[in-house]
Amino acid sequence: MSEYIHSMGHRVTLTDPSEDVLAYARDTLDPSIVIRQQTLQLIDDLNDYDVVVCHAVLEWLEKPYDAITSMFDQMKSGAKLSLSFFNKDAAIFSNAVYGNFDYIAQGLKVKKQVKLNPNQPLPAKPVLAHCKSVGFEVKQVTGIRCFHDYMRDLEKQTLLYDELLTTERKYNTTEPFVWLGRYMHFLLEKPLK
Repeated sequence: MSEYIHSMGHRVTLTDPSEDVLAYARDTLDPSIVIRQQTLQLIDDLNDYDVVVCHAVLEWLEKPYDAITSMFDQMKSGAKLSLSFFNKDAAIFSNAVYGNFDYIAQGLKVKKQVKLNPNQPLPAKPVLAHCKSVGFEVKQVTGIRCFHDYMRDLEKQTLLYDELLTTERKYNTTEPFVWLGRYMHFLLEKPLK
C-alpha cells in the first residue's frame, strides 16, 4: 500500500514496530519512502499528514480505543483517517457457520496463537461509536469480504471471482451486509475547526 500511494505522487512515511517488516520494506520499497521503526503510540507527528492509514493495527493493541483517541488528538483539522481492522462480529458469524462453537465459547481464543490471528478482534459498531464520540466525521463505512469468506465451495472464490467482486462492491456499504465484512474499513475525517 505504501508503494501504491507513493506511486501516485504522495509523500509517504511507513512506520511499524517490527524490524522484520521494516527490513523487507527497505529492500522492496522506493528509497524515497521514509521508514521508521515506531509503535503507533509513539508517533508524535501525525499533524504533519493529510491522510493517516491505520490498517490491521488496532486488533493487536492492548488499548485500541485509546489509540483512536490519540490519533484524533494528534491529527490536524481536515485530515483523513483510513482505519481498517479485523471484525470480531464477522469472526463469530463465520465460525458459527462452520460449526466452530467451542472456539466461539472460548471467546475466539486458542491455546496456541496462530501468527496472523489477531490478539483482540474488535466489534465494528462500538469502534465506530468511539470514533464518532472523539469527534471524527464518518465519510464511509465499508465491509471487506462480506461474502467471500462465507462461500461453502471454496473453488468458487476463484472460479467466480468477477461475479463475487461485483457482488462485494454492490453490497459492501449496504445494511446489513456491511457488518458481515471480515474486515471493516472506516474513512474518517477530523472536522475543520
